[in-house]
Amino acid sequence: MISHTQLEIRVRYSAPVAGCQRTMRVLPLRRAGQTIVSERWSAFPDAASSHESADDDGNRILTLRHAAIESEFRFALETEVATSDAPVEDNAPDFVSAKMPSRAVVFAPELQKIAREAREMPPLERAAHFNRVCFLSLEYDATTDTSPPQSDAVWARKGGNCADFAHVLLSLCRCGGLAARYVAGFNAAQGQMHAWAEIWVEGYWHAFDPTLGRAASPGSVAVAVGRDFFSCAPHGGSYRGAAHAQISLHCATVTRK
Repeated sequence: MISHTQLEIRVRYSAPVAGCQRTMRVLPLRRAGQTIVSERWSAFPDAASSHESADDDGNRILTLRHAAIESEFRFALETEVATSDAPVEDNAPDFVSAKMPSRAVVFAPELQKIAREAREMPPLERAAHFNRVCFLSLEYDATTDTSPPQSDAVWARKGGNCADFAHVLLSLCRCGGLAARYVAGFNAAQGQMHAWAEIWVEGYWHAFDPTLGRAASPGSVAVAVGRDFFSCAPHGGSYRGAAHAQISLHCATVTRK
């Protein structure tokens, strides 16, 4: 499967700013089952410097610096990525971080109860069961929060966006003794980036999409993995000045065989 993605990020400032430094996790991962066919990006204004590095999870971090920006920053990315629906073979994860709560993934009593009731299921069956629980129990809402709520709040309101669904699934899996991680990336859903989860079973990461209630789509492109959204945020940074910043993101992905 080949996935062609166009992404645009805009940051509008209410007044001129200086000393801008931003970190971006939007470049496709180089990993088993995912091959970058082409990739190009541009920034306006042109960055004074750009640098690519990797974080502790192996995510590609693009750092851009601007001495000053008058009113708006724009970033455009276009990629073609070949993907497979096979589980991702990898080294064993850090089980402490992959099985424990995190900033957005908490072990609420009701979620712990659901996890306990499934403890006799084989690992993959257990993960699929938790995926169905999320899909059937939560109502999708595309609204994006400035800061994603914790998974217990998502469960209490019984709804949220794809990141919220993924956080609840991570809570259930980790409560149920499964190593699980958050995945941010692109899929055929238009307009926004997508989020799902991967569960570690016997040497492989298996991808589940709780928003859709099934395995992640074959054309899904992973750009970041981590403990939760906050490990995978697509854009962050700092600047000097009293201006307010308004961020918008739009992407579109088309897949073909």
